[in-house]
Amino acid sequence: MTSVTTTCRDLAELLTAAQTACRLLFQECYKAGIKNIFITETYRSQERQKYLYAQGRTRPGQIVTWTLDSNHKSRLAWDIAVGPPQSLYDVTILNKVGAIAKKLGIEWGGTWTNAIDRPHFEVKSNWVMPKGYKLEGQVIVPSNSKMKVQLIVEDKKEEVKVTNWNPGSPAMKT
Repeated sequence: MTSVTTTCRDLAELLTAAQTACRLLFQECYKAGIKNIFITETYRSQERQKYLYAQGRTRPGQIVTWTLDSNHKSRLAWDIAVGPPQSLYDVTILNKVGAIAKKLGIEWGGTWTNAIDRPHFEVKSNWVMPKGYKLEGQVIVPSNSKMKVQLIVEDKKEEVKVTNWNPGSPAMKT
């Protein structure tokens, strides 16, 4: 059991649909030239949610969450931030990531009207990858600002095998 003050940034703590969605989002960001984003939180216990909710209310600090009932608890949500040289929550970059998320069927907190939450992304447990997309290799999803998003694709050399080649067969006559 982790402490309420500890942030979980582990993708493995998300449900499979959310892990895949997050990897796809980071892959598509990478392909769009956005490589300085990183995960700031994945799974969050109810105890941690209460702890964060108290911040700026019954505990000192700025308000950081507007709800006691976060989708982080259901292991279907993750938060991101932007690495240097941009500011941590650079609106331009988060808007670009949000636009990519929309294409992938990932809900983005930047479109919410009651409480805009640009660093927040989530999926339903039945999320499926949209047609025309696939994970193209190993996607490195950074969990701190010192790392960059990476996509590692193995170079597959195609093997062409010709079997039973017979120059005298009718198919080979010109």
